[in-house]
Amino acid sequence: MRLLALAAWFVLAIAASDDVEDLSDKLRAMTTGQMRRLLSQLDVRTAKCGNDEDCLRQTFAQLPKAELLLALMQNQDALQAVLRERPLDELLRLKRSGPGSAVDTSVLPHSVRALTKRQLKAYLKELGVSYAVKQSKVQLHRLAVRKGVVAPLTELVNARNARQRMEKADSSGGGPSDQELRGRAQGLLGQGEKQLKDGNAQSALAMFEDCRKVGKMMKSAEQAEQIENAALNIIGITYGSLGRYAEAIEHYEQALTISRDGGNQKGERTALDNIGNAYAALEKYTEAIEKKTQALAISKELEDRVGESDGLENLGNACGNLGRYEEAIDHYAKALTIAQEIRDRVRERKAMDNLGSAYHGLGRYEEAIDQHTRCMELSRKFEIDLSAEQNRLRHLGSSYAGLGRYNEAIDSYTKALAISRDTNGMDNGATDQKAEGGFLSSLATAHYNSGQYAEAIDRDKEALTVFRALGDRKGEWSVLNHLGNTHDRLGQYTEAVDHYTRSLAISRETGDQISERNIIGNLGIAYANLGRYEEAIEQHTLALKISRDIGDRPGEGTDLGNLGIVYGSLGQHAEAIDLYTQALAISRQMGDRNGEARHLGNLGNAYRSLGQNTYATDHYTRALAISKETGDKTGQGTAMVNLGSLHDAKQKGETFIKLPEPAQFVPIAQAQPAKPSQPAEPPLKPEATPTKGKKNKKKKQAPKSEL
Repeated sequence: MRLLALAAWFVLAIAASDDVEDLSDKLRAMTTGQMRRLLSQLDVRTAKCGNDEDCLRQTFAQLPKAELLLALMQNQDALQAVLRERPLDELLRLKRSGPGSAVDTSVLPHSVRALTKRQLKAYLKELGVSYAVKQSKVQLHRLAVRKGVVAPLTELVNARNARQRMEKADSSGGGPSDQELRGRAQGLLGQGEKQLKDGNAQSALAMFEDCRKVGKMMKSAEQAEQIENAALNIIGITYGSLGRYAEAIEHYEQALTISRDGGNQKGERTALDNIGNAYAALEKYTEAIEKKTQALAISKELEDRVGESDGLENLGNACGNLGRYEEAIDHYAKALTIAQEIRDRVRERKAMDNLGSAYHGLGRYEEAIDQHTRCMELSRKFEIDLSAEQNRLRHLGSSYAGLGRYNEAIDSYTKALAISRDTNGMDNGATDQKAEGGFLSSLATAHYNSGQYAEAIDRDKEALTVFRALGDRKGEWSVLNHLGNTHDRLGQYTEAVDHYTRSLAISRETGDQISERNIIGNLGIAYANLGRYEEAIEQHTLALKISRDIGDRPGEGTDLGNLGIVYGSLGQHAEAIDLYTQALAISRQMGDRNGEARHLGNLGNAYRSLGQNTYATDHYTRALAISKETGDKTGQGTAMVNLGSLHDAKQKGETFIKLPEPAQFVPIAQAQPAKPSQPAEPPLKPEATPTKGKKNKKKKQAPKSEL
């Protein structure tokens, strides 16, 4: 009471003072004990002063008196609180930084205020909040408010109190009813899910484990199984959110066993789906397909059409990730049929989107465009979903680009970019900014492919600004690499080397070896274009080593082809032919028809340089046939130019020999490759720069090593 009276006197005295400097007289009238106690309430340490009055007065003199006076004079509520004999900390809710910084601890519920200082510190530590060792309970309350952890702190305390009440009831011998236990379990699940949503995975796991304990106390085996199943599945999901998929699968397997033992088919299907998701996250798509197939069979047995549609979608996704697009299309088409039968518009649109992506993966761009366009029209009838619209425009742009219809691709990307900019500043602003950077990059690629290099550079520079602002290092190195491609295409090889070098440094930070290898390959091409062949060979050899180390067969083929080009530029055509032949074998093995045509063309160049015009004609002819088959207009043009050059040479009397009969000579391009396997939504990349075999050309433009 004496301290409260002192505080009230101090506030009233300050409020009545006309001059801030008059505070010194009032402070001088206070005893040493009064000053120390008041300084303590103001969070000012006085241990160094002891009973030294001069030291205490000097400490007061260092306080921002004018700001303190202003804060107390303006804080009428705090003054009234003191006059009503509330705790003094309600008066002094302010930092020494000045007025307007008061911390309102009244938001803390009674359950938190009732904690001891030790308990409070333990909870703050669990929430990742740092605190000083000697902070008082009041100071810890303020810290909790300032750090914005009142809600999770309250939930943790309430969960602990519920657990203690449960344990107390158990020890008393009369235990709670199943209904009460179910309520507690559901409450713990709800609190844990909120913790998980807020990013507090460890706190969520603790609550889910408590939920399991509650379930085991239930008398009804059926209800106990339901609680245990729900807890095990959500624990698995939580471990999955942490990237700990092995532990997630372990918990899903436990849920699966319980469901099978209890004859709970729905629980069995849920567990199988979750296991499949975890395997898919680990990129073990074969195992994922196995589990998803079992889950789909249960949905069919239960005659659950919604579950069947979802199961087909999941199977399609897994097949698509394996490059098995024909199977994916079959699953998506069945899912679409079911969605239309049950009039589920959401699933219908999703199936159309997935079908479009699978057709794109097969290079069937017209069918992909048809699906995405129909989906967009259907969507506009039933909803206004800007995020979905933006995503479909992205797919459309990618498919138009695949057909070489770059103006339509640019139009789609421009519309998607406008949506991402319009939605910036909303709750998902950071996501939309990242999307904005992606669309700018896609626009740059479309401009590049249409020969609009100045526009490509402008869009890439805008994208670079966005990615740097977001701290997106992957986006940054990708744009720098593409800028290098554009400068290389413009013949600005020194600028290209500069951009590739900066891109390479960032990609190495991310540990992405595939990207590192691609950029090294581009750097090698730029060196070759500068005539710095030794450095080019060094870069391509390094890229080849990385490709082999990580088992990247398509990358290995690209690197071998690039090395062949450099050796050809040095006039070492026999070495070049050996390298092209190895690259060609890999393209056939991987079913890469475009790569096969490119390597055949480069082999034709090498034979042409050796004066073996008949072999050159054979390889160019086969390259042209494949380019026509795949619809590669650039490849067709290159092959026709090269064949035209040979025709001119023949007219001028150059030597052409007759090839051996088929029994003695097996054409190099005779093998039938498998269909190409590529991601469902491949990023747009610059087209490869063709090598044109002109008779007296010493230096050849190398094809791009692409991301």
